[in-house]
Amino acid sequence: MSSNDATPNDPTGYAEGAPAGADAMHQGLAVLGRSEVPIHDDHVDAPSASEMTRRTAMKMLSLTAMVGMVSGCVRKPERRIIAMHDRPEYQQPGMPLYYASTWLEGAHPYGLLVKQIDGRPIKLEGLQGHPLNPGGKSTGPMQASLYSLYDPERLRSPKQGGADVSWSAADKAVVGALKGAQRVLLVTRSTLGPAEKALVARFRKAVPGALHMHYEPAQDRVRREVWKQVYGAPGEVTTSLENAKVILSIDSDFLGTDGDVLGNTRGFSATRDPNGEVFSRLYVAESGMTGTGTSADHRIPLRPSAAKEFVVGLAMALGGDSKTLSASAGRFGWDPKVLEALVKDLNANRGAAAVLAGPHLPAFVHSAVASLNATLGAAGKTLGWNPTPAAAIATDPAELLQALNAGPDVAIFLGVNPMHDFPGAGFADALGKAKFTVAQGLTEDETLAAAEIALPSAHALESWNDAAVSPGVKGLAQPMIAPLFGGRQIGDSLLAWTKALATGDDALAKTKDFHAWLKSAWGLGQTAWEGALRKGYVGSAAKTTLPAPKGAGFPEPADPVEGGYDVVLALHPNTGDGRWQGNAWLLETPETCNKVVWDNVAAMAPSTASALGVEEGDWIKVTVGEASVELPVLPQPGVQKNTIVTHVGYGRTKGAGHGNGVGVNVAALGVGLLAAKVVKASGDKYLISRTQHVFDQDYSHTDTPVKRHIALSGTPKEYAEYKAQPPRPDPSTLDPTDGTLSFPDTQKHKIPLTQIDEAVDYSKGAKWGLAIDLGQCTGCNACMLACQTENNIVIDGKEEVAKGRDMSWIRIDRYEAGPEDNPEILLQPMLCQHCDNAPCETVCPVNATTHSPEGLNEQVYNRCVGTRYCNNNCPYKVRRFNFFNYTGKQTTSPVQELRANPHVTVRTRGVMEKCTFCIQRINAAKFAVPDRGERLKDGAVTTACQQACPADAIVFGDANIKGGKIDRARKSDLAYHVLEEINVRPNVTYAARIRNVHPDLDHPVKGGH
Repeated sequence: MSSNDATPNDPTGYAEGAPAGADAMHQGLAVLGRSEVPIHDDHVDAPSASEMTRRTAMKMLSLTAMVGMVSGCVRKPERRIIAMHDRPEYQQPGMPLYYASTWLEGAHPYGLLVKQIDGRPIKLEGLQGHPLNPGGKSTGPMQASLYSLYDPERLRSPKQGGADVSWSAADKAVVGALKGAQRVLLVTRSTLGPAEKALVARFRKAVPGALHMHYEPAQDRVRREVWKQVYGAPGEVTTSLENAKVILSIDSDFLGTDGDVLGNTRGFSATRDPNGEVFSRLYVAESGMTGTGTSADHRIPLRPSAAKEFVVGLAMALGGDSKTLSASAGRFGWDPKVLEALVKDLNANRGAAAVLAGPHLPAFVHSAVASLNATLGAAGKTLGWNPTPAAAIATDPAELLQALNAGPDVAIFLGVNPMHDFPGAGFADALGKAKFTVAQGLTEDETLAAAEIALPSAHALESWNDAAVSPGVKGLAQPMIAPLFGGRQIGDSLLAWTKALATGDDALAKTKDFHAWLKSAWGLGQTAWEGALRKGYVGSAAKTTLPAPKGAGFPEPADPVEGGYDVVLALHPNTGDGRWQGNAWLLETPETCNKVVWDNVAAMAPSTASALGVEEGDWIKVTVGEASVELPVLPQPGVQKNTIVTHVGYGRTKGAGHGNGVGVNVAALGVGLLAAKVVKASGDKYLISRTQHVFDQDYSHTDTPVKRHIALSGTPKEYAEYKAQPPRPDPSTLDPTDGTLSFPDTQKHKIPLTQIDEAVDYSKGAKWGLAIDLGQCTGCNACMLACQTENNIVIDGKEEVAKGRDMSWIRIDRYEAGPEDNPEILLQPMLCQHCDNAPCETVCPVNATTHSPEGLNEQVYNRCVGTRYCNNNCPYKVRRFNFFNYTGKQTTSPVQELRANPHVTVRTRGVMEKCTFCIQRINAAKFAVPDRGERLKDGAVTTACQQACPADAIVFGDANIKGGKIDRARKSDLAYHVLEEINVRPNVTYAARIRNVHPDLDHPVKGGH
C-alpha cells in the first residue's frame, strides 16, 4: 500500500499532516493519567457480573473509539471509553489510516509508514518507494520503536532540582543562565536534521562563544575521520552490493549493525539466487560471531588486532606477492586454501568486488581498505559516496571531557546520555564542574537525573522534523499523535531559548514553533508542502562517485600481545549502542548468534574459556588500563581465540524501565577494540537466559541413532549433482543413521507417504501457504519483532524465558556444523506450519484448534482450557502457552494498552497461542474486494513477517493460484518441507541454502546438515 493512496487528502487536527483527533486523544490520556491501576496476582477470582462483556464493548465501539483502558480482572478488564468529538469524515472507528514519515532514531533516516487506528499509532512499516528502503522494508528496532512511544517510564513534566516545575519556569531558568554565560557547551546527537542544524547555528549566533559537540557512545568516528582524509572531504562510503560478485567483510557486520543495513541486505540478497544471473560469494574475516558471519560462504576467524597483517598481506598478494599473507596465515592459524581462493576471486572480479571493514578497527586498516577498493576498481560500481550523510562525525570524547573540565557556565545535553555511556572514566567529575546543567530526554535517565534542569522530550512519532536522506533527497517526519505526556521536542526547546536571547530578530520572534521553523526552512507552498507530507520525502537520488583515495599516513597499530586478549565492544543487533535499552521488546529478542536475551555477556571461544578455567555463567574480570569490569561468561563456537566480544549500552540504572539493572555497563573500558587483561573472577553462577540451547539439528550430542536434517544446505557442486540425478522414490536406499548425508540426500523428504484419513479437498477456494528461502535469511530478527507488534505478543521476562516459556510466535533456529573454532551456521525461521494433517488438532479435548476451509490451523482462544496437549503433540514446538498473566504484568499503565492492535485478540492467562498467518490481514483483504466471492489476486495479502523482511526471504500467498508465488516456491529444485516424512503435510515451504563456496573448496562440511 502506497502512502499516496493511504494518506487522507486533507489531514487536519494537531498540525498539518498529523492525524485528526490527536487533541482529543491527548485530553483522554489526561483522564487516564489520573487513574489508579490495580495490580492483580495471577491467581484471581472469577470476574464479577458487573464487568464489561465482549458484546457490550462491541456495541459501544460502534458509537465511539476506545482510546483508553484501565486493567481490571484477568479475563474481562474494565475499559474507560472516551468519545472523540468532531471526528473527521475520513476517520472511521476501527479503520486504519496510513501516514508517511521518516525514522530518525538511527544513523540512517529510513522511510516510515505509520498505521494509525482511532488516533493512535499501532504499527510501523517501511515506506514503499523511499530512496533508502524502496521495498518498504524495516529493521527490528524500527518495528519496536512503537514501544517507547507508549512507555510509562517517560518523564511527565520539567524538573528543577528534582522538583516538578512548569515549562515556563524551566525556560526562564535556562534563559537566565544563558544570558550571563561566557562559556556555553551544547551537546547533541550526530543525526540532527537540516532544520535542526540551522537552528543550532542560529542558537550559537544568539549565544556568542557557544560550543556545539556531537556525542555518540559507540562511534564510527575513527573510520569517518579516515574517509575524510583519504577521500578529501567529509562523507561516508555507500554500497551497491547488487553489483558485487565477491564481497569481503573484515570484522564488519554490514548485514546487522554496520552502516546502511537495509540497503546492504537488499543488495546482498539480490545476488543470492543460485539460479540467478549473478550468484555472489561472501568471505567474512571476523573476531566474533555475527549475522553477517552466518551468511558467509567462507569464514576466516580473525583476531581483530591482527587485521593489519591480514589487510597488508592481502594487498601484497593481489599484487602477486603472497609470501607475507602466507606467513601471517601460519602465525594466526588462517586456512591458506581459503586465502588462496579469496585472492583468486578478488583478482578475477575486479570491478565487481567490494571490501568492507568494521568501524572499531584501527585507522591504518581503514586507509589500507580504501586502497584495496581502489585497486579492485570498486568506485562507481560496488561502492559509492555520500557527501551529505545524515550523521555528522562524532566529537572525540577527549574533547568533550576537556570542554567540561574547563568549567562551562552552562552545559546543555539534548537527546544524549553520557552520564551512563561515556567511553572511559572521568565524565561524572567533569560534569560537576559545569555551573549550570540542562538535559532533555524521553525518560529521567542518568544524565537527566544529574542535571539541574531535566526536560521531557517528545517522541519521534510526536514530533516534526526532517532528514538528509541521500544526495538530492530530503525526508520529512510528521507527528502521529499529540505528545502523550506533555513532552516537547528538542527543536522547540532550542527555538524557545533562541527567541528569548535573539531579541532583535523580528522574523525569529514571529516563528511560533519548530513546525513553523521547519516549514519556513523548506520554503514550499501549501500544496507542495502537503504533497511532501503525503510522500514522506522530496527530490530524487543523485549518484555520487567514490573519489579516488589520496595517500594519507596513519600509524600502524601494535601487534597482538602474546598472552593478552582483544576485547571488542560491539553494537548489539537489537538494542544498538544502548539507546533502546528501555525497550522490552528488543531486550527479549534473542541475539542472532548466541540466542541470549536480557543480557550482555562475555562471548569467547570454548578453548579460551577452558584456558581461563571458566564455564557458562562464571565471571571474568576484564581490565583495560586502570578500568575494570566483571562480565558473565558464555563459551560460543566461532569466536576467535583470545578474543572477548561483548555489547555496549547495558547496565542502565535510571530511566530504562524494564531495562534498569539489565546486564553490565562496559563503557568504562572505552570504545571499540581494546587490548585487555582477563582473569577469572569470583562470584555465584549467573543465569544466562537463552531461547535455544541445542544447536545441532541431528542430536549428535545424544546416543540416538536417527539423524534429523531440518535446515538443509549444500554447495554448487552438490546442487548440480542433485539436479542431474533422477528421483529415488525407494526410501530403502537412504540410511537415516548416516551422519554424513550430503545435499542430494534431501530427496529423503520426497519419499511416498500414505494418507490413512480421507484427504480434504482444498482446491475450490484459497489455500494459504508461506515459503522461506534459507539462502537469503540473515537472521536479523525483523520478522520476529514485526510479528510481535502486529499480533500483540507479550514479553515474559528473563526468568520465564530461561524456563523455555518465551512467547514469540516465530523464532529463528540456529544450527552449527563443522569444527568448533569455525563452524558453519545455518539459520531457519520456524513458525506454525499450518499442517493439513495437524497433530495438534486431533488431541484437543475442547476443539480449540481447528482447520479452516482455506488450510489455516486456527486457534480459538475462548475454547482453550490450557491442557497443552496440542503443544505436546506438535513436532515443531511452535505453540506458546500463557503460564501467567503476562499481559497484565506488561501493561502496568493504561497508556501501554494503546499500542495494541485492535484487530487481534489480546490473550490472557491460560490459553495457547501461535502464528495465524496474520488472518486479520487475510480478512481485511477479503473485505476490500467489491465482490466478496472474488478470489484474491496473488500478492494481495502480505503477512507482517513478510512485509518487514529486508532480504525478501519470506513469501506468502494462495497455493492454488497456478504460477503464483507459493506455487513457484513449492516447485523449486530447492524446496522441501521440514519433517515431511511424518506426513503432517505442512504448508510452510523452505528453500535449502546453497553456500557459494569456491570451486577449489567445494566439499560438504561433515557432521550435521
